[in-house]
Amino acid sequence: MSPAAEDARTRTICPYCGVGCGLRVRTEGGRLLEVEGDPDYPVNEGRTCRKPHELPAAVHSSDRARVPMFRERRDEGFRVRGWGKVIATLAGRLRRTVDEHGPDSVAFYLSGQLLTEDYYAAVKLAKGFLGTNNVDSNSRLCMASAVSGYTGAFGSDGPPPTYADLGEADFLLLLGTNTAACHPIVWARIQDRRKQGAFVACADPRPTATARGSDLHLPVRPGTDLALLNAMLCVVDAEGLVDRELVERHTTGFEEAVEEARRWTPERAADVCGVPAEDIVASARRFAAGRSMVLWSMGANQSTVGTLKNRAMINLCLATGQIGRPGTGPLSLTGQPNAMGGREVGGAAQTLPGYRLVESAEDRAEMERRWRVPAGAPGISAQPGLTAVELFEALEEGTVKAVWIAATNPLVSMPDSVQARAALERAELVVVQDAYHPTETSALAHAVLPAASWLEKDGVMTNSERRIGLMRRALDPPGSALPDWRIFARLATELGFGEAFAWPDTAAVYDEVAAATAGRVCDQSGLSHAVLDRSPGGVQWPFPAGGAASEPRRLYADHRYPTPDGRARFAPSPHADPAEAPDHEYPLLLTTGRVANHWHTMTRTGKSEGLVRSDPEPFVELAPPDAERLGIEEGDMAVVTSRRGEVELRARVSEELQAGVCFAPMHWGTLHAPPGAGQANAATHGRFDPVSHQPELKACAVRVSAREARDASLPARASERNRAGRAPREDTSRMVVVGTGMAGLEVAENVVARAPRSWRVTMLGEEDGPTYNRILLSKVLAGTASRDEVEMRPADWYETSRVDLRADAPATAIDLADRVVTDAAGARHRFDALVIATGSRPLMPPIEGSDRSHVHVFRTTADADGIAAAAASARRAVVIGGGLLGLEAGAGLVAHGVEVTAVELADRLMPQQLDPAASAVLAARLAELGLSARLGRGAAAIEEGCVRLDDGEELAADLVVVA
Repeated sequence: MSPAAEDARTRTICPYCGVGCGLRVRTEGGRLLEVEGDPDYPVNEGRTCRKPHELPAAVHSSDRARVPMFRERRDEGFRVRGWGKVIATLAGRLRRTVDEHGPDSVAFYLSGQLLTEDYYAAVKLAKGFLGTNNVDSNSRLCMASAVSGYTGAFGSDGPPPTYADLGEADFLLLLGTNTAACHPIVWARIQDRRKQGAFVACADPRPTATARGSDLHLPVRPGTDLALLNAMLCVVDAEGLVDRELVERHTTGFEEAVEEARRWTPERAADVCGVPAEDIVASARRFAAGRSMVLWSMGANQSTVGTLKNRAMINLCLATGQIGRPGTGPLSLTGQPNAMGGREVGGAAQTLPGYRLVESAEDRAEMERRWRVPAGAPGISAQPGLTAVELFEALEEGTVKAVWIAATNPLVSMPDSVQARAALERAELVVVQDAYHPTETSALAHAVLPAASWLEKDGVMTNSERRIGLMRRALDPPGSALPDWRIFARLATELGFGEAFAWPDTAAVYDEVAAATAGRVCDQSGLSHAVLDRSPGGVQWPFPAGGAASEPRRLYADHRYPTPDGRARFAPSPHADPAEAPDHEYPLLLTTGRVANHWHTMTRTGKSEGLVRSDPEPFVELAPPDAERLGIEEGDMAVVTSRRGEVELRARVSEELQAGVCFAPMHWGTLHAPPGAGQANAATHGRFDPVSHQPELKACAVRVSAREARDASLPARASERNRAGRAPREDTSRMVVVGTGMAGLEVAENVVARAPRSWRVTMLGEEDGPTYNRILLSKVLAGTASRDEVEMRPADWYETSRVDLRADAPATAIDLADRVVTDAAGARHRFDALVIATGSRPLMPPIEGSDRSHVHVFRTTADADGIAAAAASARRAVVIGGGLLGLEAGAGLVAHGVEVTAVELADRLMPQQLDPAASAVLAARLAELGLSARLGRGAAAIEEGCVRLDDGEELAADLVVVA
């Protein structure tokens, strides 16, 4: 029995941030009904934030990607392809690109939301068999500086402490992390410890919820963290608080690091960073005195000196002996649920599985042996691949020709999104493998491949404390969506490498992953899906073969480090300003970040009405002096402009924000922001840390203006507000609805009902005549209803309701800047509000013979008339498509006395609406009426007089309807 058919509770892991909370979900009849925290999971002990409770809306969203689609050019519509065809096409394109331009002309851009097995399959294919290390991920945008910090200090990636240490620490320093909003369950654990007497200090430019909930807020100026951290080390050194035994026996480089720190007295640092000198001194003393931890996230990492910030925090831990003991250590808070897992299997441009490096000949040879790379294959390159920003630059330059993007939306998340768009538009092949379509990125793809989402596949993830948890499948994927690892394996097979990718299931992929980590810092060789299934709390690595399940598994308790000399390494960490400082033309510093109710680019949270209501639109926060100087009030629309682009945002005036600094969240792209608003990352720049290659998303120079001030030099728009001497708007606002179908009419009806005198509505469409009930098309086809009888509103309703219906004038262009829609007749329609309600076009699958004269689509009344005319001389018909519309077409043909067979690729009729039991009842009833079905099969070719199925069966047909 498939998971979708069971009524059950399933234990799994939250797919949002890197905290890695355990969840219990309830499913019934193929639907996710309820999500709750798992009380037995040690990470959260039943607690969750708000977001996972809203997951049913995302899992069952109407924009789930369900079938593979392909188009040769972006100005064409997508055509549905079967998996076999689309993978063959893409394999051919990749092979040709590599043959003509070399292995490094292709790239893979992955995501910390992939499961470890998914990541591993892509890494193995690209690095081992295609010969390119151009494999990077969106984790480069959030955790790369932590990786380079750990690796530089300890010789390997991997955070030393665990969450259990939070409950034993006496002092917790939080730097560059709004933990309360972004990692709320970690914050809850910190608050639990604070109630027991621990002291919490938060270094952040903004008085965030985290800062307000701490004992001490250190209001550091943006970009000056290193001044603060060096000054704390200076105090530790000056007051004799250094753990000399640990430093001398187990570290190197202390004198060089402390020499730099001595330049930063508390008084000098206070002048630069804005934190009072006495608070710097007190924080340093507290850090050295008891058991202390430092926690950080994007605020420290997203910087051109992010690696140095990480090294400075680790310097402080090493100098005071805060490493390898309960309640101590440096803990980076991972942004994504499996960024750690991706790091473990080589999901970065410079790494290989097991924290190996592509530049190491020994590591390359080891992985080629494990992967059984054939002699004729290029093998693993010694050259590190392109990192995220470099990859998009190479796409724009044309040196990378093809990019395969999986489970991420870089057109919203990458810095300088204007450049990111230009890069993808230049690419010769863009493949987007995602659970959702459209996204801002998939809209530019040549191929869209439907991937199984959370709860629809098995696999593992590793959270911020190195805890590996098993994701258990509880639902069937929609349509023909597949787990990501299986898509990569099918591609590898088509490229001729099938023997090395012939895994029978996800567990077998993980067995290979675990074996590759044996003897490494991240050793998981004692784990398997079966072991994890028997471990209700997950398991922390290292867990070698024969290991015991004791926790917490703290790293470096013995102070033996995986460096050449076995010692941890200090590093000088000199202060440096952000790469782009404010100036006369761009006088404010923009810092971007997150809000509690959204996550990444809103692909999931944007589906939840509750979450969207809490944070409905993007905004920019301004300090009162800046807002007053700019003439901007709370609620005004403001334009934030940088040297790269601009974004229009609702202004919020915050008493707590530092003057000269503004803040905007990064979540909203064009699909979720108001029309024409743009997105925050249109303003950010792509300059990155020279070691980690992580871009500086936290600081760029901007100017902010009221929207009217920006518009003063532009042509007048109908939507401009009556300010600063501008002409008043008309008494009524203008709405243009593109689409005259049922959805478009419902919009018009609601506007007329709620505000009849406030709006004038224009509806533009391409079907002649008033809107009709498309569900009743089968009655028109059967001849039991006329066109007039299925119309939703009489013709005179539109006139009396002030709805201008232009049913034969489809929209041909939309100018969001001037707020004008142009129709096919050349008429221009100004709007204050625009609604796109176009529905979908009839989909003609790429079936041989689909252009024959006896093949019809079924979408409009004109289609119904054409099919009815053809039915007059037809005896047998085949309807391709067993969904609602296809069955309606079949019922209409049965009414004409035609013998009908429906062909459906899924294993049941109406697979998106009905569970197997209900579908079986429907099939039996239709058979009684004279409509039979062929299920689980597709049409391979349409020939004269018959339809040939993919299993060879031929169905006699004088008439074929595609619906």
